[in-house]
Amino acid sequence: MAKMNLKTFQKLCREQKWKEVLDYLSGQKDSKKVKKKYLESTDKDGRNCIHNLVIDGGVLHTAPAVALIDAMVKIAGKKYIYTTNAKGQSVLHVYLKEYYAWDDRFCTKLIQQGGKQLILMQDEDGKSLMHSLKFMYVLQNSDAFSLMLEMAPEVFSLQRNNGNTALHDAVEIRDNADHIVVYNESSYFIEWMLEQCSKEVSFLGNNDGNTALHLLCMTEGNDLYTIHRIAKKLLDHGGVDYLLIENNEGKSALDYDENYRVIRPNIIYDNLLWNAFDAENLEDLQKIFSIEKVRNCGTYESSYYPRYDDLIRKYIDMRDWEKVRKLLSFDGILHKSAVVNSKSGLVYQGPSGVVYYAHFNMLHKLLLENPPFDIAEKFIRLAGEDGIEESYSHAFGSLFHLSLENDIDDEILKLLVEIGGKSMLLQKNEESGDSVLHTMIRSGCESGLIQLAIEKGGSDLLSLRNSSCCDTALHLACKEGADVDTITTLVEASSKKDLLAKNLQLEIALHLALENKLDLTSIEVILSRYHDMQVSKKTRTREIALHTACKNGASKEVLNLLLKKGVRAQIRAKTKNGDTVFHLLLSKSPCLEKLKFLLEKGYKSLLSEINEREETVLHSLCSYEDGEIDVFNYLVDQIPELLSKKNANGQTILHTIMRNEVKTDFAKVVIERCDDSMLTLQDTWGNTPLHYCTWSEDLHTVLIEKAGKGILSILNNAGQNAISRYLYLSEGCTVNENFLVDLLETADEDIVSTKDADGQTVLHYACYNEELDPRVLKLILDNADNAKTLLMAVDDNEETALHYACQTERNFDTIKILIDAGGEELVEMKDKSGKKAASHNDYQIFVDTLLSGKAPDYSQFVDDLTCPLCLDDMIDVHYIPICNHRFCKKCITRAVHMNSSKCPICRANFDGESDLKKDHLVNKIACSAKAAQYLTKSDTQKQADEIQMLKRKLDEMTNRCETLEKLVQQKKQSSPRPTKKRRISDKQSSQVFSNGDIRSHLHLVNRKGK
Repeated sequence: MAKMNLKTFQKLCREQKWKEVLDYLSGQKDSKKVKKKYLESTDKDGRNCIHNLVIDGGVLHTAPAVALIDAMVKIAGKKYIYTTNAKGQSVLHVYLKEYYAWDDRFCTKLIQQGGKQLILMQDEDGKSLMHSLKFMYVLQNSDAFSLMLEMAPEVFSLQRNNGNTALHDAVEIRDNADHIVVYNESSYFIEWMLEQCSKEVSFLGNNDGNTALHLLCMTEGNDLYTIHRIAKKLLDHGGVDYLLIENNEGKSALDYDENYRVIRPNIIYDNLLWNAFDAENLEDLQKIFSIEKVRNCGTYESSYYPRYDDLIRKYIDMRDWEKVRKLLSFDGILHKSAVVNSKSGLVYQGPSGVVYYAHFNMLHKLLLENPPFDIAEKFIRLAGEDGIEESYSHAFGSLFHLSLENDIDDEILKLLVEIGGKSMLLQKNEESGDSVLHTMIRSGCESGLIQLAIEKGGSDLLSLRNSSCCDTALHLACKEGADVDTITTLVEASSKKDLLAKNLQLEIALHLALENKLDLTSIEVILSRYHDMQVSKKTRTREIALHTACKNGASKEVLNLLLKKGVRAQIRAKTKNGDTVFHLLLSKSPCLEKLKFLLEKGYKSLLSEINEREETVLHSLCSYEDGEIDVFNYLVDQIPELLSKKNANGQTILHTIMRNEVKTDFAKVVIERCDDSMLTLQDTWGNTPLHYCTWSEDLHTVLIEKAGKGILSILNNAGQNAISRYLYLSEGCTVNENFLVDLLETADEDIVSTKDADGQTVLHYACYNEELDPRVLKLILDNADNAKTLLMAVDDNEETALHYACQTERNFDTIKILIDAGGEELVEMKDKSGKKAASHNDYQIFVDTLLSGKAPDYSQFVDDLTCPLCLDDMIDVHYIPICNHRFCKKCITRAVHMNSSKCPICRANFDGESDLKKDHLVNKIACSAKAAQYLTKSDTQKQADEIQMLKRKLDEMTNRCETLEKLVQQKKQSSPRPTKKRRISDKQSSQVFSNGDIRSHLHLVNRKGK
């Protein structure tokens, strides 16, 4: 290109012919000095070549623009980048003022060439690049802008001539706040700016000392939402200290509420409070609450006390008492309404285990946590008497009820009584009806606190009754066994009406004190007032105090006290059931010393009295399992005829002893001293004493020895002898086999074939008990005159003993014995409905296998037929459909009830007992396999089992013989009458096992041993 003059060069720049400019600067026609002169020259607007370049939007996105910058710097030097126009604006100032977009490539080149110095340049008004930003879409994903902030982050702190930072300008102008978006459409410019700069920058004041927050509070406008949003962002960034900064006039942002109504001060500190509460910053909260403007704000209570309330609740729940103290140190902040009225739902489980859903206020929650006294005191005093009264909850009553249930310290309880006053003390728990005084007694409060409550609550407090038993406080104190001091406090404060008040059972306090065995001193205190009226009061069962004392084992001293206080005239009184004091004394707490003490008072004639059940005092004594033998002997010595007295059910003393299973020594005394005829007396149900005698190891032996073997044949009203009645009562239970063996071996006649009222023999009863030892069953068959006849005997439903055995689930031994003895004839017998015995519980295949005598080989199925729970052969097989695992029905049913509906093997879920299915096929196979076990048993095994059983019988018989010998010796010493011994003939001793008694068993054992 030819040489160019200055005017031509400037014209090219104004006309934005940058290709010609670039060609000229790259050419060799003019010297570098001339070109530098041309570049530095300015037009009438004060713009040089590079300024004109940045205002040409058309070239910024092209490669020539970047090449021009390189050429300009090469010719004019790096300082050329820092040249300013007439307004002192750098090239970047001009660029940011002109364009809505930021050309990343072009600006990056400028920043790389100009560096930090270019970024921090300010114009003649002191505006920096940040001041010059107008629309910031240019910043989205801009590497150039990020590079600028990285190289010169202090650009945010630059202040223009009036002291404003870019943040001041953005807040004051607010065009930026309304429209400029940074990075994305939801992030405002001021918000972005605060994220980039430090807290110190936001604290900077302008020439008037005003921060950006000052300017916001002084601004005017209608866009309140935007203004409040800006305020929140400023305070989020600056915190509480931002609010406290004062300008040159000594004013903070809060001082502009009178003249500037656009932004309200409560909006400002609300933001701070929310931030402080969210962060649980107690230091900031303390600063905020120390500001008088905040504390006096009219919207204070509705604005932020709920957050304060929530925070205190949180720390109370955490039992962080230091933080609670810190919050309480903000004087005047905790309002009474926050303590009393702010309620929230809470599921609460009291010490008694009862679960409530209650609306608890802050005071409730505090007392639930058993707080330190200083914290509780502040809450309680703030609530005051009316606030404490308002804190009533139907779930637990007053605050005092709640405090007592949670073992609150006595100092706090005293404070509650003092401040809560009478209104609180008279409140009741709606469910139990307990007053505060009732709850204090249940909780074992000291008498001093009870005295204070009575003084505050007045006489009305002592008259209040609970809902369960209509008890007053004095009633409850006697029930709970309160100490003497508490009893004394209540008695002294009670009126005559309160002392004689009756509960639902018509009991006064004296009755309850005796019933709960209060000490002698407490009884004396209760009787210190109106004793003559108290001792004559009767309960609903017509008991006077002496009755209650005797029934509950009162000491001789207590009995003496009652007699002195006026009971003597009432000693002949009887209860509703006709019991005298001696009936009650001997039935509950027999004591020879107390018995003699009462008799010494001249009331021996009462020993012969009977009650409405026609029971003597000896009946009462024998009804008590812990009766003393010395008391029994004393009564029998005093009035021997008591032994023959019967009650309304026709039962003698011996019946009563046997029926109630009292001490053996009682029974021995009766048997020894009574006539033989009394031993066979039958009561209303036809039972002799032997019918009840199933619990003792040797009483039945003594009883039969004296009464004779005929007692075994006596039948009761149901047609049962002692053996059949015992088997009837033992159904499904463990059987005392020694008792049965003794009776069977003792009997001379065939008592096992006798039928009861339903046609059942002893064999029927025995076969229905699957727990019965097979040896007992064999003895029953041996005892019969005709075993075959006994086996074929049927009841009223025409069921044989085999029917009974098959109606149980695991009675194989019994069924085997019956079939061996009765054969096919017994198996074929049918009941009234036409059913054979084997039709029950899938026993048919078991019975058929036994009758056939053929033993199928099930050895390969042994594991499959074993129940995995009891590890025995499966009986009544049931399976779980989902996994097909099999068990005994009893075993799997028990597992379901004890654990859950999961398979014990694989833990598969099923629907419980209803989901179980019976496996008929496997059940039949199991029965057949069981029968095969019996058939395949070797002769050696059978003989070994028989010998083992006989040896066991020998041991048992030896022990019983020794016991019987001792009893015989004792009787010889007490009576000159000789005892008869049964002579055993040689013929009897050689009887075979199948027909003989225990002697034949011993004979067989001896023979096999030889």
